Amino acid sequence: MPDQSNPFLIPPPPPGMPVVPGVQPPSPGRPDSSPQVGAPPVGVSTSSTSKLPPSTGPASPSGIIFFPSTPGAPPSAGAAWHLVLPDGSDLPIVKAVFIGRDPARTPDRPGADVRPIDDPARSLSKTHALLELDAGSLWVHDLNSTNGVVVAAPGSDPIIVQSGVRAVLTPDAEVRLGSYVMRVQRT
Repeated sequence: MPDQSNPFLIPPPPPGMPVVPGVQPPSPGRPDSSPQVGAPPVGVSTSSTSKLPPSTGPASPSGIIFFPSTPGAPPSAGAAWHLVLPDGSDLPIVKAVFIGRDPARTPDRPGADVRPIDDPARSLSKTHALLELDAGSLWVHDLNSTNGVVVAAPGSDPIIVQSGVRAVLTPDAEVRLGSYVMRVQRT
């Protein structure tokens, strides 16, 4: 008789019913001691019903146990791109983000974030640059800004990013948006 208190318990199959699809049990009256192809190893059952012992730890009111997880975590969990702004604050990059004094999304990237930057020198354009993740790399686009985008990677000459052409960013590189300078980090 199945346990009516737990609707998820499945009773074992009735006697004589094959447990492994495609494998026939031995014929009645004829013992068969040879192993059958596809049969589980001796001592391993393909079907069973069992109850878990009562929990001794704290239980949730619903009886549901939740396991912590990070939805959308990248395959290289723990590795994340972010920018360190001049005031020391951190700007994590988890998807495309428009940066400027008062940035606006473009029709081709309606789901991108926008990050307004306080720039007392006013060297930033309204929508100055786009940062995006692509194949695990971080890229920057100059969006026809007035004062340009320059990428200065350690050990390399600075690169002026041309409008319409993206440039890859490396850890510890500086991104100069006009006179506003951010440092790229990967953790």
